[in-house]
Amino acid sequence: MRYYRYKYSVQVKQVLNDRCVKCHKYPNPKGGVLLQDYASVKTYVDNGKLALSVNQDPGAVAMPYMAPKMTDCKVRTILIWINNGAPNN
Repeated sequence: MRYYRYKYSVQVKQVLNDRCVKCHKYPNPKGGVLLQDYASVKTYVDNGKLALSVNQDPGAVAMPYMAPKMTDCKVRTILIWINNGAPNN
Protein backbone atom coordinates (compact mmCIF):
# COMPACT_ATOMS: atom_id res chain seq x y z
CA MET A 1 0.00 0.00 0.00
CA ARG A 2 1.27 3.45 -0.86
CA TYR A 3 1.01 6.29 1.66
CA TYR A 4 0.79 9.87 0.55
CA ARG A 5 1.83 12.92 2.53
CA TYR A 6 0.11 16.09 1.52
CA LYS A 7 1.23 19.47 2.80
CA TYR A 8 -1.24 22.08 3.94
CA SER A 9 0.85 24.85 2.39
CA VAL A 10 1.04 23.14 -0.99
CA GLN A 11 -1.80 20.79 -1.90
CA VAL A 12 -4.50 21.31 0.76
CA LYS A 13 -4.44 25.09 0.76
CA GLN A 14 -4.65 25.06 -3.04
CA VAL A 15 -7.78 22.88 -2.99
CA LEU A 16 -9.38 25.06 -0.34
CA ASN A 17 -8.48 28.24 -2.24
CA ASP A 18 -9.89 26.83 -5.48
CA ARG A 19 -13.15 25.47 -4.08
CA CYS A 20 -13.90 26.89 -0.61
CA VAL A 21 -12.31 30.19 0.26
CA LYS A 22 -14.33 32.30 -2.16
CA CYS A 23 -17.33 31.79 0.16
CA HIS A 24 -15.56 31.06 3.46
CA LYS A 25 -13.35 34.13 3.93
CA TYR A 26 -13.18 37.40 5.83
CA PRO A 27 -15.14 39.54 6.49
CA ASN A 28 -18.39 37.58 6.05
CA PRO A 29 -17.75 33.84 5.78
CA LYS A 30 -20.84 31.94 4.62
CA GLY A 31 -22.45 29.97 7.41
CA GLY A 32 -19.94 31.49 9.81
CA VAL A 33 -17.36 28.98 8.55
CA LEU A 34 -13.95 30.53 7.94
CA LEU A 35 -11.45 28.50 5.90
CA GLN A 36 -9.00 31.21 4.94
CA ASP A 37 -6.09 30.21 7.19
CA TYR A 38 -4.68 27.12 8.87
CA ALA A 39 -5.99 27.89 12.37
CA SER A 40 -9.53 28.28 11.08
CA VAL A 41 -9.33 25.15 8.91
CA LYS A 42 -7.98 23.17 11.87
CA THR A 43 -11.09 24.05 13.89
CA TYR A 44 -13.24 22.25 11.31
CA VAL A 45 -10.79 19.37 11.06
CA ASP A 46 -10.90 18.89 14.82
CA ASN A 47 -14.69 18.93 15.05
CA GLY A 48 -14.97 16.56 12.06
CA LYS A 49 -17.08 18.88 9.92
CA LEU A 50 -14.56 19.48 7.15
CA ALA A 51 -14.20 15.80 6.31
CA LEU A 52 -17.95 15.19 6.45
CA SER A 53 -18.76 18.19 4.27
CA VAL A 54 -16.18 17.66 1.52
CA ASN A 55 -17.07 13.97 1.41
CA GLN A 56 -20.76 14.97 1.29
CA ASP A 57 -21.65 12.43 3.97
CA PRO A 58 -25.28 12.09 5.10
CA GLY A 59 -26.19 14.55 7.81
CA ALA A 60 -23.47 17.02 6.81
CA VAL A 61 -23.86 20.22 4.82
CA ALA A 62 -22.48 19.15 1.46
CA MET A 63 -19.68 21.35 0.21
CA PRO A 64 -19.23 23.05 -2.09
CA TYR A 65 -22.77 24.24 -1.36
CA MET A 66 -25.21 23.95 -4.26
CA ALA A 67 -22.37 22.90 -6.56
CA PRO A 68 -20.99 19.63 -7.89
CA LYS A 69 -18.89 17.59 -5.50
CA MET A 70 -15.15 18.13 -5.72
CA THR A 71 -13.25 15.57 -7.72
CA ASP A 72 -12.32 12.38 -5.90
CA CYS A 73 -8.68 13.46 -6.13
CA LYS A 74 -9.33 16.76 -4.34
CA VAL A 75 -11.48 15.12 -1.66
CA ARG A 76 -8.85 12.43 -1.15
CA THR A 77 -6.12 15.07 -0.80
CA ILE A 78 -8.01 16.71 2.08
CA LEU A 79 -8.96 13.42 3.73
CA ILE A 80 -5.44 11.97 3.58
CA TRP A 81 -4.03 15.19 5.05
CA ILE A 82 -6.61 15.01 7.85
CA ASN A 83 -5.85 11.32 8.49
CA ASN A 84 -2.15 12.18 8.73
CA GLY A 85 -2.87 14.55 11.62
CA ALA A 86 -3.63 17.72 9.61
CA PRO A 87 -0.15 19.19 10.16
CA ASN A 88 0.58 22.86 9.57
CA ASN A 89 3.31 22.15 7.04
